[in-house]
Amino acid sequence: MMKARSIAQERSRAWYIISTAFTIALISLLFYVLNYLTPMYGDDYSYVNSFATEQRITSVWQIPESQFAHYFSMNGRVVTHALAQVFLLLGDDLFNLLNVAGFLFLLFLIHFHAYGTWKVTQIWKLALAAMLLFLCAPAFGQSFLWITGSSNYLYGPIIVLCFLIPYRVQVQAGVTAYSRGKEILLALAALAAGLIAGWTNENTSVALVAMILGFLVVYRINHVRYHAWHFAGLAGSAIGCYMLITGPGIQNRWNTFGGFDSWKACVYRGIRYTRTMVDYLDLIILLFLLLLAAYLIKKGVRMTKVKGKEKILLFQDSLPTLVYLLGFFGSVYSMVVAPWFSDRVWSGCIILALVTLGNLDALVDASKVKKGVTLVVFLCILVLFCGRFHDAYLELDDLHTQFEEREETILAAVAAGESTVSVPRLCGITGYSCITQEGDLEADSDSWRNITMARYYGIDEIQCNNAE
Repeated sequence: MMKARSIAQERSRAWYIISTAFTIALISLLFYVLNYLTPMYGDDYSYVNSFATEQRITSVWQIPESQFAHYFSMNGRVVTHALAQVFLLLGDDLFNLLNVAGFLFLLFLIHFHAYGTWKVTQIWKLALAAMLLFLCAPAFGQSFLWITGSSNYLYGPIIVLCFLIPYRVQVQAGVTAYSRGKEILLALAALAAGLIAGWTNENTSVALVAMILGFLVVYRINHVRYHAWHFAGLAGSAIGCYMLITGPGIQNRWNTFGGFDSWKACVYRGIRYTRTMVDYLDLIILLFLLLLAAYLIKKGVRMTKVKGKEKILLFQDSLPTLVYLLGFFGSVYSMVVAPWFSDRVWSGCIILALVTLGNLDALVDASKVKKGVTLVVFLCILVLFCGRFHDAYLELDDLHTQFEEREETILAAVAAGESTVSVPRLCGITGYSCITQEGDLEADSDSWRNITMARYYGIDEIQCNNAE
């Protein structure tokens, strides 16, 4: 009997290892293909150059000076745009590999913050998170595939979630004690790390501050001892967020849109963003409501067996879920004060929504009914993903071919010593292309898009021959 059980356990373990390796390899392959087919676009041509000297960056030591100038002339995202310049310096081939690793790491971060552990016992949950990101992100190409875009909207959330790891761990660790020296060192490290995490993206930085405050409330309710690093991390995050939002570069950009609007305009944006949220996150919201119903039914049954204060304590396990839900709403509605909310910015909101969804899933018992419903839901999402991935692949493959043909034309003109070249602009169709439907070149050769592309290839002028 024991031998039969041991054989069954070994088979189960072997199946788990094989299925896990296969799933991770498949996600990596599919994501790499999309990365490989994604061309350079827009800001990529600008960020290969230093904002201080306007010369091509050839060393990482030039990037701090470039970002100092960038902070005062463009916007406040020093951390993420420094990453963009590093990736552009490394080149597209190496970036494609690094970006696959970054995307996988994001999936594991989502899983950790959702379930409180790095051990993935059900690998399909990573696959589900990847598919929901692909299906719900309205500008997946700009947020996760485009070099400059992914530096902001993939790696920005990664930095935020990495910084929040100790806060999430503290929920489960409970009461801890450190020596005075260790408290000081941890506080200084949290202050510095919080500064970096808060200096990433506007909406996710606001969400970060909100989530830290949420965790502090959870600690109070759960009688977890406060440590200096809790508040040092909060202070660092708040300072980084302040430096990001109040940077001279972003203030100049803000003023071009007319600056701050009235409270009525903010309310109108809030209503509009709510409609947009439902449109973009329909699948995630549906799954959340299903899990919420299952959770409330589970608690409702237990509430009949307890009285008074104990009924409230039954919901104490949902506190981490509420923290991430707070962060999600903070990432969405903090944008009501901004005059723009581009589709690619929604990636951080969707990532926090997935973390919230996973937290709620962890609270629901794995009953046979839940397993059956989960299987049906997973298969439906898998079918949607396959269809959408097929369309995205065809679009990006065609765009990749057009990009290579155009680049050959430009390089031939450069080799021939020509000062001007006329080429077609490339246009995207869906959000899986980093290039928008308006295209990557303009009819006016003096536009910034044409100028930066011409500078990149070392030619005086690039004209668009298919502009309307």
